[in-house]
Amino acid sequence: MSTSASLRAALLILAVVVSPRSFAAPSAADLARWCDEKSDDFEYGMCQGFISGTLSGLQTGRDQVRAELPAGIAYAPVPRICIARSEVTNGRLRQLVLKCIAEASDPSRVDGGDLVAACIQAAFPCGRGERTATP
Repeated sequence: MSTSASLRAALLILAVVVSPRSFAAPSAADLARWCDEKSDDFEYGMCQGFISGTLSGLQTGRDQVRAELPAGIAYAPVPRICIARSEVTNGRLRQLVLKCIAEASDPSRVDGGDLVAACIQAAFPCGRGERTATP
């Protein structure tokens, strides 16, 4: 992880810990504000950190479930996300998430993490040719 990415992650953690809304998940409307091109550096870091963290959480959750299943039990609880490293940038993911937010009927009532997960899963399902599982 680069120094810049580490700093953004640390700022995201700090913001969540000291925020009066720390027990409430950010809405898609919150995410839209953070990811807006006019947002300041802190909000942009929140946007990128939230998207990256959601992707990491999906990967970790899938791996943990797989590790905890008894031998012989079929595994398929979490949809996989497969993104070719050459086809995705942080900016492209941000634009994709903003597009999904714009399509939501009421972003203030949509959980930001659920929206990011559904949006990325729909855009990058596995089985579309040669792909690399993310994050």
